[in-house]
Amino acid sequence: MATNKIEKKFDGLMSQSARCRIGADEIGAGIPLLINTGQVIGENRAELASTQAAYKQYIAALEQAFENYHEGFTECRTWCMQTRDYLKRYLGNEFNQAWTAAGFHNSLAIEPNEAFVNTLLGSLAAFFDDHEDWQDEAHGITAAQAQSLRDGLTSAYGAVSFVKQQSRISKEARDAAFKALRARLSGLCAELRQRIGLYDPRWLAFGLNIPGASTTPAVPENVTAISYGSGQILAACDAVPNASHYRFFTQANLEQLEPVFAGNSYTPSLVISGLEAGQPYQVFVSAANAAGESDLSLPAEVTPIALAAAA
Repeated sequence: MATNKIEKKFDGLMSQSARCRIGADEIGAGIPLLINTGQVIGENRAELASTQAAYKQYIAALEQAFENYHEGFTECRTWCMQTRDYLKRYLGNEFNQAWTAAGFHNSLAIEPNEAFVNTLLGSLAAFFDDHEDWQDEAHGITAAQAQSLRDGLTSAYGAVSFVKQQSRISKEARDAAFKALRARLSGLCAELRQRIGLYDPRWLAFGLNIPGASTTPAVPENVTAISYGSGQILAACDAVPNASHYRFFTQANLEQLEPVFAGNSYTPSLVISGLEAGQPYQVFVSAANAAGESDLSLPAEVTPIALAAAA
């Protein structure tokens, strides 16, 4: 028997729910659907679209917040390095105890982490408050600049933390809406089974398979195509279990954006006419039955010949 699987990816679920809503709006009243109506499907779908949009906005904001933070951190660490090199004229080129007043301990290295740089900026601000005559106003090496950089770094870090929290909250809301819409479509399938049974063709109006019908056929394999006559080709594939008929498609290479339907056949072969001689084509096949239609096969390539060329 055919099954109706509820999509597990956002785009697929939005597409599937849109078709289900159309079916519910068009024929739901006549069934009648009492619980999983077009209105409630639409409400669940709108909620998912809204929460997904909000989540994407927070993700973009989080990327920007991280970029701002890294730029600020780089600026702060660079300033600390420049200030350390400037202070060497007063405190010496190598670490000694005099450096501890400026916030350095055991080393003159500027560690590449926020906590270290933040603490060092605070120490340097206090140090220049105590040694105002050592400040270099012309190059921005001052207590005020140290404090300003520290405040900016703290603010940028806080912005990252805030947006990260909002991203988590928005993701939870999006996931809840996603789960609710999947549950709604599952409920729709359950209600349809109760209202119209397993064999009613009205399932198709919802974009769903008819549960009592045969399973949707598999994708045809081993597709071949050969020139058959003037502007004709013979296309064929392996027989597919449960297929009641086959649908053939052609696509002119570099001429058409997508495959064009060429004809049906109750057997896995078809002579396709009316093609342009000398034009390369790709040929695709799908298998179908009452339960639905498979995806298109991998293409076979062929170039029809003109009658004169075949003689």
